[in-house]
Amino acid sequence: MALVLRHLGADQLLDDAVAAFSALNSELLASAGSGCIAVEPLNPQWYASPRHAEFWARAIDLVERHFAGSYFFALTDSGLGGLVPFWRDVLEKCGVRAAVINFYEDPDVYALRLTRGMRVGGSAAHALWLGQALSAERVSRDGMRAHVTQEALLQDWEGVL
Repeated sequence: MALVLRHLGADQLLDDAVAAFSALNSELLASAGSGCIAVEPLNPQWYASPRHAEFWARAIDLVERHFAGSYFFALTDSGLGGLVPFWRDVLEKCGVRAAVINFYEDPDVYALRLTRGMRVGGSAAHALWLGQALSAERVSRDGMRAHVTQEALLQDWEGVL
């Protein structure tokens, strides 16, 4: 998905910035008692915690440092799905009109990646795929969004990339 957005003119993060956004997301999820493969929403009480304000300020700083002056950029991180409400607020504060692209890969490919990387396999990995897909749909309902499958994307871009 990031490659397609780059071809459409989106500014991309350099590797060190990707690591900074990813680290912030991981810390945020841990602070809220969650993780990158969790399917339940963040605890709503976390949004009222002092840690929320700390992460919010850090996120605003990251966006302003890495995307100041950009009119079209992409934040891509597999751990971002459950954080859409958080990032939507951050981006709004930064004057950015956000659109969510829910990107769905083949459930078997996702399950294989989980099996290799996290030793979660079989029906548990497929259940996580479904849970994350439903969670992404739920948290992105109140804004501009699109749902894209890997198969459709590759079919539409065949011969272009």
